[in-house]
Amino acid sequence: MGIEQNIGHLAINLIKSMNSGLEDEVGEEITKIVKQSAIAGAAAGVGAGWLPGAGATVAAVACIGVTVSMYVRINAALKLKIGESVLKGIASAVATELAGALVSTVAGTLLSFIPGLGTAAAMALAAATNYALVFGYAYVYLKILTEVFKAGKNPAAMKADDLKKYAEEAAKSDDVKNLMKEAKDSYKPGKK
Repeated sequence: MGIEQNIGHLAINLIKSMNSGLEDEVGEEITKIVKQSAIAGAAAGVGAGWLPGAGATVAAVACIGVTVSMYVRINAALKLKIGESVLKGIASAVATELAGALVSTVAGTLLSFIPGLGTAAAMALAAATNYALVFGYAYVYLKILTEVFKAGKNPAAMKADDLKKYAEEAAKSDDVKNLMKEAKDSYKPGKK
């Protein structure tokens, strides 16, 4: 199953667990939101690649901003009202849990100090990493919401710390690691 199909399948499962009467088209809308956000994350990675040394850090921070925006848009599609401070907390918890994927940003930092080809390589690495991270962040967020609804709870009424526990569990899944690897491997600049 491809990365977009995987996200779409997870979105459909979430909608079913909500028992909200939302239609499958919302799953398609969520898949579109995730893909657009992944492209925005990749673009932020390319832009940050121009900054020797600090570029990887800027790319990671920009990726978190893209992620929070994606969560807000997903919530709007699902008609959920979760506060932005809670979303930021979830995004930072997910980022912490997926930190292993950020190892490639260290390589990007080192590459960025080599003029010309090093800068180009750093940009490509940052773009592919951010692309994969956004898909990973989306997967974990959809998984969090699904598990919360299956437990009969309302995520809008929960505290960030309670949701972080769900994030920790979801991020440990081999599924998210495989999805991120597939996303990074499939990233082709200008082809999305």
